Amino acid sequence: MNYIDQYNKNGFFILKKFYSKNLSHKILNKINSLDADKYENSKEKNGHAFRITNISKKNKDLVDLYLTKKLRKVLQDCIGDKIVYFKDKYVSKQKDGRVFVPHIDGAFKVYNYRLKKQMNGWFTYASKFIHVQILLSPNTLKNGCLHICKKESDDPKYYQKKYFKDKRSKTTSEFPKKFHKKFYNSATAVTGKIGDILVFNPLCPHFSHTNNTKSKRNTFLVTFNGKKDGDKYYLSDYDKKLSLKTRKKFIDDQ
Repeated sequence: MNYIDQYNKNGFFILKKFYSKNLSHKILNKINSLDADKYENSKEKNGHAFRITNISKKNKDLVDLYLTKKLRKVLQDCIGDKIVYFKDKYVSKQKDGRVFVPHIDGAFKVYNYRLKKQMNGWFTYASKFIHVQILLSPNTLKNGCLHICKKESDDPKYYQKKYFKDKRSKTTSEFPKKFHKKFYNSATAVTGKIGDILVFNPLCPHFSHTNNTKSKRNTFLVTFNGKKDGDKYYLSDYDKKLSLKTRKKFIDDQ
């Protein structure tokens, strides 16, 4: 089964040795050279920035490193359209770092202060999204690699109707605890070496456990939407900043 068939059937696939070690180190070194406080970030109690968000727009040299012709083709083959950058997220999980419970991305209910009504998260801006997670260190079971499950639907409303009944799940797209075992038992562990990539539909349930090693587990997740929906980065960022003024805890959860 080729990667397009895998994506259409399961919603995800892994490509080994997609980037060379040299290029992967350049991507990681570029990210590590940035001042995390100049970007939206989330930190552990010891000050470690375990998550830095939306760094590509201000760093064209970083984009030139990771967005190769080869990657562009793979993503466009899967989404069936040319790709447009939507957001990104660098995650550096240190020892005893954050646990991320089973969830999907972008399918949360949120009040849009610009439109003055309830909207469907990312799907306010586009109909299709695709993730690429770049492994920038070895990812193992011990250091808290991502676990991913097959998508159940391409429709975000499916998950909202079937699973998201309480207030927290509706606003974070995290599955209620009673469903966690189901996803823990059906997940594929995304283990691999630096330079491997995971391509997946944000509507694939996914989660990760804590890092039980002394080394950091580093990944860079970039999200794109289809070109037919246009470049929505600045509009979504504007809406998020409006929400941030009054709902910081909710934003941190995203």
